[in-house]
Order: sequence, then structure tokens, then C-alpha cells
Amino acid sequence: MEYLGKTNNDFKEIIKKARVIIEFDVARISKTMGRMYLIIGFKKNTKNDVGQWIKNGEPINFDYVDEKIIASGDTEEELIESVREYKRPCNMSWEE
Repeated sequence: MEYLGKTNNDFKEIIKKARVIIEFDVARISKTMGRMYLIIGFKKNTKNDVGQWIKNGEPINFDYVDEKIIASGDTEEELIESVREYKRPCNMSWEE
């Protein structure tokens, strides 16, 4: 995939830095209008989903990647700081 002249191979180092901070199965960066967005994904299968698909009375199972945008920034530093900010609530207790 190409985003304004850059491929995800150009973003490998940023993705490696993000992986040190949070866990995910796959990641990519989309760059739009000069702003980078980190999109992470987790591999899943429909057999474990509540709304499983049915065809002719039989369940249909397939693998997929559940993706979400978790961070953004105009620079690499801003993007990594946004990843840290995303993780911060994950480490909070109920009282915090």
C-alpha cells in the first residue's frame, strides 16, 4: 500500500517502537494530509464471535483482522507519544 509516496516499509521502525510499548498482531501506518495514523489489529476468527454468520443453517467460520486507529501525530515523536498516551489508561486502576 502506498500513502503519499511512502510505503509501510518506510514506517517499519516506527511500528517496531510502537510494538515495544503495546502488543498487537499487525500494524500499519496511514498518512493523510501530513498526519500519520497508527492502525493496529488483532487476528480473530468468527467462530468465537457473538454474531456468527450462518448459511443454510451451518456456521461460516473465517479468520479476519480486527483493526482500530489508536494513535496519530504529525511527526514520529508525536505518534510515539500518542501511543504512550493510548497505553496509559490501560495501566490505571479502577480508583484512578
